[in-house]
Amino acid sequence: MNFSSIIDSILSKNFSPVYLLHGEENFFIREISILFEKSVIKDENKSFDKTILYGKEVNVEDLICEAKSFPMLDDYKLIIIKQAQDLKKIENLESYINNVQRKTILVLCYNGSKVRKNSRWYKALVNNNCTIFESNKLYINQLDSWLSSYLKKEKLSSSKKVISLIIEHIGNDLEKIKNEIDKLKNLIEGNTIKEIDIEKYIGINRKYNNFELQDRIANKNYKESLQIVTYFSKNSKENPFVLTVGILYSFFSKLLIYHSLEDKSKSSISKYLKINPYFAQNYQLAAQNYSFKNCISIIEIIKEMDLKSKGVYPGFKDSSINEMIFRIIYQ
Repeated sequence: MNFSSIIDSILSKNFSPVYLLHGEENFFIREISILFEKSVIKDENKSFDKTILYGKEVNVEDLICEAKSFPMLDDYKLIIIKQAQDLKKIENLESYINNVQRKTILVLCYNGSKVRKNSRWYKALVNNNCTIFESNKLYINQLDSWLSSYLKKEKLSSSKKVISLIIEHIGNDLEKIKNEIDKLKNLIEGNTIKEIDIEKYIGINRKYNNFELQDRIANKNYKESLQIVTYFSKNSKENPFVLTVGILYSFFSKLLIYHSLEDKSKSSISKYLKINPYFAQNYQLAAQNYSFKNCISIIEIIKEMDLKSKGVYPGFKDSSINEMIFRIIYQ
């Protein structure tokens, strides 16, 4: 079951007796757990019929005993086990899963890793129609749509550029993105997040960032590209070379794919480059300035600089980023 389906089922009170929430992305696991805490048991009954435990604090035998007991006042008894990966002998839950108490909702939050699908207790979950949610890390190309949806849920709006700047600055740390959006929600005027807001409250420089650098390079604007990377050199902690290299490598790799496309419509570009259609025009423009052959050479330049920065090849210095930009634009 996916994230949205689980949220809908909880809100509609269509519960499973056991939930396994596992995987590398803790954000979704935490969001589901919070919704369980807030919405399943009536507030006046929570002291009696809601139990939250940590894997290290409980043994399986006591957990099974608690799960088999009936609710005292509410329609259900809710038991949430946080950090369930620390629960010793968790495989002994198999006996309970095969004979659940239908008035109990047991939620196992297995953070940071996945349960072995060939284990007997996992198979018992499958065979008894329990709910299993595998929480995977989002890829960079999935973050645009996720952040757009999250802003909509929070009744906020923003431009595609602002969304890209936030993602570039934070990456795929969903919890950190959420915290920054929550902060902005309380600080900005109105419901629209503007570029000036993210500069003021998150610390993203509107003029000197990798998004702008990519745009200037695409336009072969050496002067402004140099201004940006000079700023990067002076503020290397906030603008690490490795991040710039990664973004430029991704851009020219996608531009290489663009040159190979027969259909160069925005929908086709979006599909094969895995980008938002809004940014398709950036590749259409860049393709006029950089040929297929240019892209191959530029990717080799970026690889070389990346290896130099990691000490594999000698010769890396503070001005190397300037040299890389010059070679990209004038190669």
